[in-house]
Amino acid sequence: MLIVIGKKDVQVDWQADGEPLQLSAKGRRAVTFLFPEDADHVLKYEPRQRSELTGADAATYNAPDRRLDPEAFNSILGWLKART
Repeated sequence: MLIVIGKKDVQVDWQADGEPLQLSAKGRRAVTFLFPEDADHVLKYEPRQRSELTGADAATYNAPDRRLDPEAFNSILGWLKART
């Protein structure tokens, strides 16, 4: 299982939500957690500081100029390759 929470996600907090998930998965080798530095809720690259973001930014998630966060993308690919 792969759990990915971007550190610039304004809907799910990578620490407040990620930590309890990590604790509940402790000792389970089949669970991997990724916390990409610049990924938002839909794992797109977010250049702004986390403190500048609000819930209203969700309206731009699917803007045509938005791209997947490179760290998230490469980490997911690496995780998949390690399991195939």
